[in-house]
Amino acid sequence: MKEVTITELRRNIFQLIDEALATGEPLVVSRKGRRLILAGETPAFPPVESEEQREERWRKFWAEPPPPGWEGYDLSFETLDGALKADWQWDGEPELDR
Repeated sequence: MKEVTITELRRNIFQLIDEALATGEPLVVSRKGRRLILAGETPAFPPVESEEQREERWRKFWAEPPPPGWEGYDLSFETLDGALKADWQWDGEPELDR
């Protein structure tokens, strides 16, 4: 960690902050015997991946065997489409409770 005084920070704030962000090293500011630590933020979202990285990730995903317990399931488009249509098919008027 790089330690600077408040006076040095005031004189070189842009340079010191750019340096801290570039290196990832926190900046410690001292004032009257107390310290303040300035550190870069960790991004909330992962960095955007390239097209090649995305394709490689999907290649690995589809190359892996199914999880345990999923061996007997047919997850083809036709099976899923048929299940969806059967689930949402209208089978008449609802009966009212009397």
